[in-house]
Amino acid sequence: MKTSILSSSLLSRILCPAAPFILGGAAMSLFLMQATAGLVGFYPFDGEDPTADASGAGVTLQSAAADPTYNPSGGFEGGAFHFDGKQRWIAPLDINPGTLPQVTMGAWVRTESLIPGLRKIMGSDNGGWDRTLGLDDREGPFRYTSFIGNGPPATGTPGPKSTNQWSFVAASYDNDNAVATIYVDQDAATLEALDGVVVPTGFGPGLITLSIGNLRTDTADEGWQGDIDNVFVFDEALSPEQIAAIRDGGRTAILGLPANDPDLQVALSPDLEGLSKVPSVKAISFPIRNAGATKPLKLSQITIQGADAGYFSVASFPTELAPGASGEIVFRLDSQSQVGAFAATATVVSDDPTTPRLQLELASRVVASQTLLGLYSFDDAAAPLKDDSGGGRTLLNGLDGGLADPTYLSAGGISGGAFEFNGQQRLVAPININPSAVPRLGMGAWVKTATLEPGLRKVIGHDDGAWDRVIGLDTRSQPTGGELPDGTLRYAAFTGGNNFGPTQGDPAPAPVSTEAWTFLAIDYDQAAGLLSLYVDLDASTTDDEPQVIQQATQMGQGLATTSIGSLNPVGSGEGWIGSIDTVFFLSGALDLATMNAIRVGGKQTLLQFGPDPVLAVETSPVFGQLPNGASKTVQVQLRNGGASQPLRIVKAELQGRDAGSYTLGTIPDTLPPGGSASISVTFNPAGAEGVFQGVLELTSNDSAGRKTRIDLSAAVPFTSLRSSLLGFYSFDDAENPLKDDSGNGKDLTSVGADPTYEADTGIEGGNFLFGGSQRLVSPININPSERPVLTMGAWVKTASLSPGLRKIIGSDDGGWDRTIGLDDREGPFRYSAFVGNAGPLAGTPSPESSDDWTFIAATFNQNAAEVTLYVDLNVATLEDALIAATRPGSAYGSGFPTVSIGSLRPDNANESWNGSIDNVFFYGNVLSEGELTEIRNAGKSKILSDPPRILSIQKTGAGLVINWGSRPGTTYTVEYSASLAGPWTTIETQVAAGPSSSFTDTSAQRQGGPAGFYRIAVP
Repeated sequence: MKTSILSSSLLSRILCPAAPFILGGAAMSLFLMQATAGLVGFYPFDGEDPTADASGAGVTLQSAAADPTYNPSGGFEGGAFHFDGKQRWIAPLDINPGTLPQVTMGAWVRTESLIPGLRKIMGSDNGGWDRTLGLDDREGPFRYTSFIGNGPPATGTPGPKSTNQWSFVAASYDNDNAVATIYVDQDAATLEALDGVVVPTGFGPGLITLSIGNLRTDTADEGWQGDIDNVFVFDEALSPEQIAAIRDGGRTAILGLPANDPDLQVALSPDLEGLSKVPSVKAISFPIRNAGATKPLKLSQITIQGADAGYFSVASFPTELAPGASGEIVFRLDSQSQVGAFAATATVVSDDPTTPRLQLELASRVVASQTLLGLYSFDDAAAPLKDDSGGGRTLLNGLDGGLADPTYLSAGGISGGAFEFNGQQRLVAPININPSAVPRLGMGAWVKTATLEPGLRKVIGHDDGAWDRVIGLDTRSQPTGGELPDGTLRYAAFTGGNNFGPTQGDPAPAPVSTEAWTFLAIDYDQAAGLLSLYVDLDASTTDDEPQVIQQATQMGQGLATTSIGSLNPVGSGEGWIGSIDTVFFLSGALDLATMNAIRVGGKQTLLQFGPDPVLAVETSPVFGQLPNGASKTVQVQLRNGGASQPLRIVKAELQGRDAGSYTLGTIPDTLPPGGSASISVTFNPAGAEGVFQGVLELTSNDSAGRKTRIDLSAAVPFTSLRSSLLGFYSFDDAENPLKDDSGNGKDLTSVGADPTYEADTGIEGGNFLFGGSQRLVSPININPSERPVLTMGAWVKTASLSPGLRKIIGSDDGGWDRTIGLDDREGPFRYSAFVGNAGPLAGTPSPESSDDWTFIAATFNQNAAEVTLYVDLNVATLEDALIAATRPGSAYGSGFPTVSIGSLRPDNANESWNGSIDNVFFYGNVLSEGELTEIRNAGKSKILSDPPRILSIQKTGAGLVINWGSRPGTTYTVEYSASLAGPWTTIETQVAAGPSSSFTDTSAQRQGGPAGFYRIAVP
């Protein structure tokens, strides 16, 4: 932990050796004057003009078309800008090595996505790995990092952990010494140690301006997604101490102003990533202090927000802290026996002048880090030796050649049944508690001794003579740990290693009554070389803390089974005299809070460590295909697969793009072990067609995770090919060549330099000629979240056969998103499509002529994780089959919500097309090869035609059943011919009443002929 503001006087002496050793604010001012001597740009995003430069240099930010969104109170300090990945500011600062051999730059940032990708906070890169800071996942994990001048970004830096917390990210570049140092504090609300990652570096010239919000100033590449605040640039390579002081002091430190007074600082952020499931109620503490020199700090309010805010509460906080005083904000998390992630943040309101509203990250993850190896409650009189954990490790007895078994008392335990031992009996658990099998072991029981006489009497053990894992009563001293002069009888544990003796407590936990039940348990931590013995001499009261005895230890190997009631499972030596109840064995850490929860809750708490309860649900879509498009209700079956614990359904929520198309019935509250229930879910497409996205998310106390998602997706077939058409651009209307001919109103938008319109040189009518730096943008969202199934394509003519990257259609934002065009990566130069999780599709053909029109189309099926590309290199002849290449395992992330025609992505002209494009189409369906062949053959007329689609043909006992998609109120004819050449005879006329219609042909003559053909037509 580091509190740099307190140590600033020392830093001043380090940086300015002639300076006197001055305490308090004067020293901070002296140090900051030294630090700010080279401040050349500072953007706190505060005040009337949030783009103003607060450094005094007057370097105001400049707009670059799309400006980020300003939030005047949403920053780490004051205001901040929110970037959506396609926006940036331009700072007219030249940070090139030739201008500034040394430079330090940084900011406070909050990412809105933890998905790996390329997202930059600031940069001046021109393609040569120039000075840039942000997120990257190349040649290493997803992390905050910097370019180093000669290749991929630096490694060894951490990645973001939360979309709620602010992070401090900075880098100093020292070209004179060819070194860069990158600093990352994942949670800038706390003041933990800030260590830099040092890497060798050497930069060439980049752009002469600095972008805030992305990689470079001339494009929107690798744009930031999230918030940015307090961007600073110094013309020197600041030291680690100076960087830490900036992190600690924020705006005041950057500007060299006196430190805040009062000044709220959080000294440490607790680790909330691996909280134990037990106990359910947990305390989360944030140590705070008032680092101000003269004024008291007043805290007025703490509020909690977030998806799981209801699980958190404020337990306590100081309302006032004197200058220099410390305190603690304590939150309470009640996970309600749920495991998994809990999302929440707390806002602390104080009179700190620069941070009046400080956010603390409460996002927590509760894990089932302990595993129940065995539980013996002795409560079932019909089977007292059974293992209640569900693991089937039933106790064994009678192994000692006919000696009497302990006496079973059906109601003699601290709760329920117990066994009474006379010193010559034992039970054997088939559990291997050796350190090699269970490095972190917790075991214990409730016991009642029948005698207070000194002696050696053991409750649990597997000792083979080497002081192995054993607990019980003992009187022996430790040769290396002192000696009990009176041989005091006490509850103790063997220590193994070099101690060779039982533990000694101070005071010694000696039994004082033969009537009182005692809680006795131990945590053996082999990795840490530590044991912790827990003793509560009178377990009838639990408002006191148990005694904890800790000792360094390393245990050797004992026997492979374990005795209950004696020293080891092969004999009755050091046998217990008295009663034993509720014996347990756990794998995993058992701290004081967990042991307390066990002591208080007994068997019911211990059962929470088992794989119980278990929520078993539907794993495949519960609706699937709905050929008639009618409303449908299904019963989603739920089952508690656990053996002992009730399953509690805390919440049921409909999610997804089409959540409004679904309604829920009554939600069951509790399912007993082995019990079942159902939830009624109704889907109503309301006349719409296509794929509907819906998820039912259940929150429960399932032992594997609190969130369970049930796929409710449904598919209503389109009634015709035309009805699935999302957009079509024929470019045939010379007055409005950008219009959408589908009738859906998705007209194209002109951005920047327009391609050249040619009214009569296309494959049909008009087309656009692209020169390699132009694009048009369609407002159609082709992301898989919006369109899980999609077909898109066009007719194209390339103007160049030289290898390169030239795209026809794309929405890529750096994640290999849905895009088609020419590519030469990972294979020869070819027509290709991105595959979603790697490079372009292989096995596709290369262009052969700059004169031929080529047909290209791709189908994207997110549900099947598959992409297929179809190509006809020369459509002057239509006899050839389409060349098809399929890539399974192609699942796509989200790209842009719009799509470019003529380049890789809609926000810039990267990888733009060089040649002609005509007849661009988008379908919200996966078209078959036959349908795409018909589109290739007939072009615009096929795309805009509206014949009904046959959904199914089935031979039944009644005849031949034909089902087709229909529009209510439309008249359809069913026609028959003995040959495809005709003539065609109308055998049925129907007016459709719904989204599908059917006809059953019962004619024995037609069905008995050598051949027959049917078609559905609109008269």
